[in-house]
Amino acid sequence: MKTFLKGLLPLLIISMVFVACSKDEDTEAPVIVVTSPQDHAEINAGGHFHVRANFTDNEELASWKIDIHDNFDGHSHKVSHKGWSFVETGDLSGTSDNIDIRVDVPEDAHHGDYHLLVFALDAAGNESFVELDIHIEDDHHDHD
Repeated sequence: MKTFLKGLLPLLIISMVFVACSKDEDTEAPVIVVTSPQDHAEINAGGHFHVRANFTDNEELASWKIDIHDNFDGHSHKVSHKGWSFVETGDLSGTSDNIDIRVDVPEDAHHGDYHLLVFALDAAGNESFVELDIHIEDDHHDHD
């Protein structure tokens, strides 16, 4: 019996190695292509725009997030005025998916530079993001 177990042990170890290595771990992050808005887009306070993005992943997509926040201070966080912000999340499925999200900008949104980030997460937990800069402006001023 001891000889049988000694002969079986190497076979069990080898088979475990092959089973453990048969499926590679997913380490590839999703790919995001933002088609709207364009980088450095000018958007009117009181108006709206759409965030349109295409997502792909080699295995399985899981979720998306849009985060828009001001960049008035270059992120030194020492100014006293408040900017407008927007955060929305949702689910993705399959290896290819897309979103078309309407974003309403309040009329009283502080004018200036904002970061727009689009994140993607896949089923394995890999994350990627795309960052755009947008500018909120006042459409009600004179164009002389």
